[in-house]
Amino acid sequence: MTATLNGSTQSAALDGDANDTWFQLPANAMSFGVNVAGAGQGIALTGYAGRLALVEVVGVLDKCAIAFKSDTTLDMTPSSVPPVPIKSSGLSAADLPAWLLRQHVGHLAGTLLAPQSQSAACTLDVAADGSVTLSAAGRSLEAKISGGLTSATGGDRDSSAASRQSAYAALTGARDWVWTITGQSPAGSDTVQIDVELAYTAARAQVSYAIAQVKPSAGGAASRIEACYFNN
Repeated sequence: MTATLNGSTQSAALDGDANDTWFQLPANAMSFGVNVAGAGQGIALTGYAGRLALVEVVGVLDKCAIAFKSDTTLDMTPSSVPPVPIKSSGLSAADLPAWLLRQHVGHLAGTLLAPQSQSAACTLDVAADGSVTLSAAGRSLEAKISGGLTSATGGDRDSSAASRQSAYAALTGARDWVWTITGQSPAGSDTVQIDVELAYTAARAQVSYAIAQVKPSAGGAASRIEACYFNN
């Protein structure tokens, strides 16, 4: 790996040495970093999900931000109307916007409990009856947005973007137009929970991130997690 910043070039190789590290930031399952160190030289890469966002060269004060062009323009103007009603609980299938009711194709993203060693496709299917299915690498989890009727842990919900941490917001600079809707359904002594993050502006709307997990209904750590991100 070779990086050049302002005329200074560093070269290093991933060779399994103890100086080479990979990490995932606990604040967000989509954030990752790779440090490649050689003899007196090193390169650090930081990104969100599968996209590289920052390159740093050891010993050089400059940082290189890698920008990615979207297939469609990204208007940063927030919409005056949110994509779904803001409710603390009881979000129903009737509240879901029409553009959300289809299959969304994305990329599997690793989490702290389930890191991914290679890229893979995943899908998010949202039906008119509120059924939400996240499928990744041949595995599927399903929950339902039901107005709180089927949840074992307190009801479906929707939360505003205010003060939330979002990898999509961090990568694009989006502020105050990211929402999360949640479906929860009992599965024996466990609960299946699927959180779908929506990015919504005056220009367009999309699913930016989804995470599904199986966790004890009585509380505790999840036994299974699937995460998927969607390109802007």
